[in-house]
Amino acid sequence: MVTNDLVLIDSTYYLKTCETTFLGAALFPGPNGEDHTRTFGFVRDIFRIRNSYGIRNAIIVFGKESVAATSETVLSDIVGILQEMQVAVVRQDNFLVGEICKQISSGKWILTDNRDMLQLVSVNLSIIMANNSDMPEFVTMTEITNLGIEPEQIPALLALSEDKDAPLKKQKAIRLLQIYKYLEAILADCSYLFEQPRVSLYFVRILLKFFRKG
Repeated sequence: MVTNDLVLIDSTYYLKTCETTFLGAALFPGPNGEDHTRTFGFVRDIFRIRNSYGIRNAIIVFGKESVAATSETVLSDIVGILQEMQVAVVRQDNFLVGEICKQISSGKWILTDNRDMLQLVSVNLSIIMANNSDMPEFVTMTEITNLGIEPEQIPALLALSEDKDAPLKKQKAIRLLQIYKYLEAILADCSYLFEQPRVSLYFVRILLKFFRKG
């Protein structure tokens, strides 16, 4: 993939990767004792993915999840270095990365490891999935259509089938969403699900999880 299209890079995955890779080790101290280890790791990873995908036009997006993934000191250091390097950055701490990406109408791709982002897929916007072996690397509207559901149903599909102990397999969850379309409609007519062993308590749990996320 080599593209001049605008790619929106979700910073959260790379921030989390830096935290788990270096485990607090201070490998790149500054002259005043400040630690630039995670900044080095983040910038290194960004240049790696730029070269790997042939990205020529990108904005790195920092949102609410980014703030939760690291410390304010590290985040400010990373954003400051990127700006000094004249890398395009958007930081809005009170908004989710997906909400920020939705407002950048010129974006054609989102690079992320967050499968909830798949609900943003449209004819004009596609997803590059990082670190997800069970998903296609490039997800366009064609892949979503082939699943048999709409992009906005993706969070419901994940809520119904993503857990390893989920009693609903992906295809059954898709079929339910094709029939009911929304989780609210499934909740209003649960008789189909409650006929199945082990489903009732699990179903209530994932519904609570889904609506809390919303």
